[in-house]
Amino acid sequence: MIDDVPPEVAAAQLVLQCSTGYIASSALQAVVKLKIADELANGPRTAADLAQATGVQEDALYRVVRALASVGVFEEREPRTFALNMAAHLLRADAPGSVRDLVLWLTDPFHFRVYAEMLHSVQTGRPAPGRGAPPSIAVEYRRDATKSSWSRRFFRRTPLDTEH
Repeated sequence: MIDDVPPEVAAAQLVLQCSTGYIASSALQAVVKLKIADELANGPRTAADLAQATGVQEDALYRVVRALASVGVFEEREPRTFALNMAAHLLRADAPGSVRDLVLWLTDPFHFRVYAEMLHSVQTGRPAPGRGAPPSIAVEYRRDATKSSWSRRFFRRTPLDTEH
């Protein structure tokens, strides 16, 4: 049980989890673009079924979905068989409260390029553009209207504003 872990071990696990966050983000982007959550809407499916339905390589897809299941997105019900859980359900395009569009926007390589240059910004107090990142979100939106549509759809729906 995780509560039985010594504080030093828990602290190390937290730091390591933070340092590998980009892996989970990349995995999220892949499954959202492949619409894996939508493919699982009618119940659990094998990695082979999902790969065939999405036109990708089975073992690679299995590793990506399994990685997300290990952090609480998706469930591996049987070996190589996945199902939706509450977190994965929110990746469906038609789910009430869906965060799919925001996940597409946040996990886009544009953001990785910007944040990869954070040290430069901290050292200089200047934004990272010109160091492999686009000059601004506005420029990126003009270059790629799909990114703009993701954030517009998400913020128009505001799924995180829920009343209890």
